[in-house]
Amino acid sequence: MNIGFREAQGEIVISLSAHCFPTSNLWIDNYLASFKKSDKIGIVYGRQIAHKMTKYSEQSVLTKLFGEKSGFQNHSFNNNGNSATLKSLWTQKILTKT
Repeated sequence: MNIGFREAQGEIVISLSAHCFPTSNLWIDNYLASFKKSDKIGIVYGRQIAHKMTKYSEQSVLTKLFGEKSGFQNHSFNNNGNSATLKSLWTQKILTKT
């Protein structure tokens, strides 16, 4: 991931894991709009919704972690499976795994 982020030319870098499927054609637009809401936003991510074939135990964990609603948070939990990050923030805090 660091290699891709390093090579990216834009101000915002997006990460989408193979197991994550956007639920809307507007998902990138929604990410971009989130950054415009506040200059304190450095990372936005989408919640993960369990697939119908997902084990119940994993569904429960995803529901607990991501909840049913979106909103601002003041803690450092982040999900890079489905997220967008300001490249300037990534540059300051370069991820520890490639």
